[in-house]
This record gives sequence, C-alpha cells and structure tokens, in this order.
Amino acid sequence: MAAVSAAAAVGDLPGGRALELLIPAVANAPKILAAACERLRKLLTHPLRFTELHGSEMLRPSERRRVEPRRGERREAIFLVGSALLHYADVLTLRVGSPRGDGLVTPPGHDKLAEITGLSLTRLRRAIHDGRAAGYWDSTQPVLRYKNAIGDWAYASFRVVYRLTEKFFKRLGLGPKLARERVKAAERARDRTRIHPLALLQARELVRASKAGSREFQGPQASADAAENEARRMSELRAVLRHRWPDWPADRVEAQARRLYRQT
Repeated sequence: MAAVSAAAAVGDLPGGRALELLIPAVANAPKILAAACERLRKLLTHPLRFTELHGSEMLRPSERRRVEPRRGERREAIFLVGSALLHYADVLTLRVGSPRGDGLVTPPGHDKLAEITGLSLTRLRRAIHDGRAAGYWDSTQPVLRYKNAIGDWAYASFRVVYRLTEKFFKRLGLGPKLARERVKAAERARDRTRIHPLALLQARELVRASKAGSREFQGPQASADAAENEARRMSELRAVLRHRWPDWPADRVEAQARRLYRQT
C-alpha cells in the first residue's frame, strides 16, 4: 500500500478555489503515484485530453476540439476520486487498499472514500462509475455463499475492491514509467519474502519419504494439512456469521459455523 500527499491533490479552479483530499500526507510514498495525481490535475484545466471521459476517443483530433467538456462539478468529483484511489494504490498490483498477509487487500470502502474526498455518496458513486466506464479503474466484489441457520443458501458480500488500470497511467503519460516501477516493486517484494524453517523442514522430510518409499510421514502431514484447512474454513465461516448476526453469542456462532462446515 502506498499513499500520495494531500498537497498533490490540489487543483487550479476558477475563482481561486482549490480541491484537496481530507487526509494527511504519508512519508515515503512512491513518486509515480504522486506524479499521477499531479498529472490528473489536467482533468480540471485541460479536460478534453481525457478523451475516454467524453466519449471522443473514436473521433479525429480535429473533431475532438469541438467536443463539449463534461460539467466542472463532474470533473472535480472524478479528480477527487482518482486522487483518493491513487492514495491507497499498491504499485505492484495496482489494487486499492491496505495489503494483508494473505496477499489480499482491505479496501477503504465508500464511506471512507466519501470522507476523504468530501463528496456525498451520490457524487462519489457517480464519479466511480465515470472512471470505470472510461476504463481508468475496474472493480470486483467478493461474495461468499453459505447456508444460513434455517438451511437455506445465502450470500454475504464484502467491500468492493478497486484496481487502477494501465490505461489510466497511459492516459496520464506514465505508462513506461509504471512498467519500470512495477518491476522494481516486484524485486523489492521478492527480497522482503521470508522463508520459514518449518516449511523447509517439512519439504525435506517429504523428499526423504518419497525417496525411501515410506508412508510414515505422509499420514501425519495429510492430517496436519486437513486440520489447517479446517481451521481456515472455520475462521472464514465465523467471520461471515458475526458480520451477518452480530448479536449472536460466541457459542451459537461456533455451533452454526461447525454445522455449515459439515455441510460443505
């Protein structure tokens, strides 16, 4: 996860007004994200450069000059939303959110984005739709299917995860620089990866057992893997049940999670 300075989100608007994110700056932010936010300011002063937002990408350059720009309020909202997504973006994956240990991210959510942009939820969602339609970012919403307390199938949805696209950075003139920075980010992530002794020891035992044709280690290892998978699945079910029924006591959550696990 990386963040850009709030100062980078200041735009020059008629009447001397300024736009800025309502969030403090974070030190050591990747320079490409700050540069992207700075170049996104052109949406306020040179809107027709962003042809995808005006539907003019299929027109000839001579015809694009006759296109009427989007309303200023609409462009301001898109600018703020784009700046906010850049604030939380990860250079390597381009996903928006705080990285987790399992490789996923915790997205900020619409309430948080509305808070830091100062936009209403209506304007926020409209700007998100505009940027998604232009191909500047896309989104996924994780959904978990489970059986509820009465045995019917139900669904639990989680926060939407947004991902900036390479097209967005190309429109800002940062396509080649993004490619270089992602290579560097991948190298840094590889250097930070730690190898734990337990994994090495288990791998060594598996190699020895396979060479000797022994089954001594295969049984316990299979049991350990099954127990780990069960624990992970039970943890996911508990989280879903607590989110769906926050007033349930712990013993009821545990019993229902165990029941759901047996049914899957």
